[in-house]
Amino acid sequence: TDKNRNPRAFVAPYSSFAPQYLAPQADAAGSPSAAAQTVHDNGYMKVGVSTINPGSFVVSNRATTECFHVLEGLFFLTNA
Repeated sequence: TDKNRNPRAFVAPYSSFAPQYLAPQADAAGSPSAAAQTVHDNGYMKVGVSTINPGSFVVSNRATTECFHVLEGLFFLTNA
């Protein structure tokens, strides 16, 4: 079996996900719009945390899938 595909628990302290510990990310225009931190990346699956400023953005078709949990705030997901 491929050891990278075996499910394992990865633990990080909640405080490490505070905004001041996340790496800033810029939008296409170069303005800071998000921040993120990868907790685990085995080449098959990436797990992390991110925060996004209010607004909207387009997600283009891609070969990967994204799953997320909203911890705070409100969002609308559309397929326009």
